Amino acid sequence: MSPPLPASWGAATITRADDGERVPTRLVARQVSELLFARGRRWVALVGVDPLTAFIHAVIMSAGMQHLPYRRDDGTWLPVEAGETLARPVSGSAIAQSMGIPLTTVRRHAADLVAAGVAERRARGFSVVEAFYRDPRLPAFAQEDVMGLERMTQALVQAGYALPRGWSPAVLDSVPAGVVERLIQAFALRAMETFTTSHDGFLPGGIVAAIVASNVRAITADPVLAARYAADDTPPPDELRVPVSVRALAQELDVPFETVRRRVAALEQAGVVIRSARGVIVPGRLLQTPAHLADNRRIAAHFEQLLATLVALAQPRGCGA
Repeated sequence: MSPPLPASWGAATITRADDGERVPTRLVARQVSELLFARGRRWVALVGVDPLTAFIHAVIMSAGMQHLPYRRDDGTWLPVEAGETLARPVSGSAIAQSMGIPLTTVRRHAADLVAAGVAERRARGFSVVEAFYRDPRLPAFAQEDVMGLERMTQALVQAGYALPRGWSPAVLDSVPAGVVERLIQAFALRAMETFTTSHDGFLPGGIVAAIVASNVRAITADPVLAARYAADDTPPPDELRVPVSVRALAQELDVPFETVRRRVAALEQAGVVIRSARGVIVPGRLLQTPAHLADNRRIAAHFEQLLATLVALAQPRGCGA
């Protein structure tokens, strides 16, 4: 589960403790969504299973290496590939608790991972098979994640985001891609944990997040508009939100159309989305609720922690975090 956030991060924007810089949480949350959806599609393709099953695979991999430092005291890096010999099994109950889904669901999808040859059942839980860590596509995936993070930080800077103290492009050059991958994977799981907790499950949370991201994609891509609607107290007006069709949602999420249609209908019935002839939007009034503002702050805080850890690891002596 995600660690609690400092109590000082309870305002409309979070403030860095070291320099007093206010963090534009809505701006960060939008960019995080784009990063994670693109990354999620690549992970599904890499593992070769459906999105929920692939997400469980990512949980097994990340949690299995959680006990390991990113760098040992002797300076040896422990990238994601180190999981081949050092990862620990993860119990089904721990996965269920982290994701907020029933244990029976975890067991069913874990069985699919075993059948697909990308996980195995051990006495103390589930592990990613050793061959997966040797797959040449894994380091290539990690390198794509590094480039994705670099593009994200550049887009944030263009929109007026001040990167944390000590950050520079050299940070990502100083830390091995496989170590950055471990950090991004842990960050992605914490962010998705936020979505799923707020919307009662992986699929509803993913659908709502995808609708929100699609509605404001044009704003996310425009540095001027992104800066204008950067803080939690300046949400983009509904007239700037672009509706998204159910079919487009199904394609983006790689989920069957009928499944998405039923979920969207339930969200509409609950008042979470508004439908028009062009598609659906999550209205701005819902994006100003205390729960949604707290989600934005939590995601922005996790992102700040990700960058701060990378800055620390890039130092000559490292931090062994």
